[in-house]
Amino acid sequence: MKLSKGELVLSAAELSAAPAALGLPVGTASRIPVVRATAAAEAAVTAFFDGASEAVRALWRDAIASLARPVRTGVLHHALAEETSGRAILVWGPQTGTDAVMLVNAGTDWSIRRRSVDDLVGSIRAILLDGVPLSPMPERIVVSQDGALVFLAVLHALRVGRLKALLEHEPAPIAFTPDAILAAFDAAALDDFRWPLSFFDKVLPASLDGMEWEDRIPAALAELEKRGLAARTKLADTWIPTPLGWRFVAADAQHLTRVGLRVGDVRADGVEAHETFLFERTLQDVVMIDLGGREAVIASLTFADLTTVLTGVLTPPSALLAPPEPPAALAREGRAVAPEPARSAPRFCAACGAKLKVGAKFCGECGAAIGG
Repeated sequence: MKLSKGELVLSAAELSAAPAALGLPVGTASRIPVVRATAAAEAAVTAFFDGASEAVRALWRDAIASLARPVRTGVLHHALAEETSGRAILVWGPQTGTDAVMLVNAGTDWSIRRRSVDDLVGSIRAILLDGVPLSPMPERIVVSQDGALVFLAVLHALRVGRLKALLEHEPAPIAFTPDAILAAFDAAALDDFRWPLSFFDKVLPASLDGMEWEDRIPAALAELEKRGLAARTKLADTWIPTPLGWRFVAADAQHLTRVGLRVGDVRADGVEAHETFLFERTLQDVVMIDLGGREAVIASLTFADLTTVLTGVLTPPSALLAPPEPPAALAREGRAVAPEPARSAPRFCAACGAKLKVGAKFCGECGAAIGG
């Protein structure tokens, strides 16, 4: 267990032993690895904290406390040029405030880092090549979660067909069938970050593999047709992307880097409510697929839009970081109980004035990005 370049580096056994050695509670959403915590590992943790300054002890004790009992969790996964990839666990807790604690596996060891919201947003922008100018498409489409996932499966199926056609010196396919979509979902859990659906599967809270997609695909395809992303052909059970759909197909084919991000708030009962994103940097823009709440968004972003979205997502609500004491406990102690806060007033788009849905990141009328 040691400090290296501003990071705390420790073995899996030391990380597993740390909460007990520091007297910290472990919650159901803990991101501490489940490995055997040996007496030697616990002694190493105790020795490190005993020998550290008060400031260092507080800094890393708070980080481990957040890992052991987080109020918000996340996963960040990225791929550069389809050749290298990385994955990190993110947590937030009352002890670390709006700073995220990033946990990264480094072979047999783990490293813990403290990252501010601006640091995280800057890192994601850098992965998505923010130094290269953008010419984004003015496209933002709202669909159901099934619709967004089926569209990802379409991208996956067309990509598979295109690469096979290149190897066999054949024309690339321009159409797809429900069977091709099913095959893409069956392959979603394979450990290959190069495929769009497989990459997205890495940050979803549950695997897409094994879900009953056969019954859900027809309605999703009908929705993609209604939203102008896909169209039926004269052949039975055969579909083709529309010109708008092809713009996203081409973006997937020409992407330079990818980032997958999941962030979830942890409720009092330990259940996590997730929102999941896929960002693809193409030659001209950043394409985002956002699965959050009841609706999903497929959009072409500027870096200003991207910063707005990421800042809102990566900044935990203050209510999470400072949970109020139970009213019953306050009453027993003779302290005044504050009244419940009033419901938030409706929000309106600054660009067009339309009323915004709760939690919306883009205006449903004009498509403008909404701040957190």
